[in-house]
Amino acid sequence: MSILQSILDSLLRDATASPPRRTPVPRPSGERIRGPVVVQRNTQRLFEERGWRWKGNTLEGFYRTKRGSFRGRIAGADGSSPEFYIEASRAILDGPHGACFQPRGPREFRVHWSTRPDSVDTGILRIEHTILEALS
Repeated sequence: MSILQSILDSLLRDATASPPRRTPVPRPSGERIRGPVVVQRNTQRLFEERGWRWKGNTLEGFYRTKRGSFRGRIAGADGSSPEFYIEASRAILDGPHGACFQPRGPREFRVHWSTRPDSVDTGILRIEHTILEALS
C-alpha cells in the first residue's frame, strides 16, 4: 500500500466518524451564542418556588393564576395522602368543577379528587388549572 493510499484511507475514516462532543462554555452577557447551550435543571420543588411555607406537617400558601390568587393549605403534605384546601370564591364554586370543593368551614373547602395527584406539586398545578378554567 502506498503512502498516498494510507493517507486517503485515514482521511476517509476521519470524515465518516461522528464529530467529537463539545462542552458548551458559558459566555458573557450580550454575546451571541452559537451552538448548544447547557441549561441547568431547576431542582427546587414547585411549592417552594411558589412561596408555600411549612407549618408543622402542613403547607400554607396561595394557588396563583393570572386570574387571581386564593389562599390554600395542604394538610399532611409530608405524607402519602395530603389533603388540599382552598378559600374558593363563588365563581370557582359555580364553575364546572364546583362539586369537587367540599365545605370545611365558613370560607375553606376541601378538594375532592377523582384521581389523586401523585405529588403536592401536581396537586397545586391541577387546582390552579381548575381555577383558571372556572374564571375564564
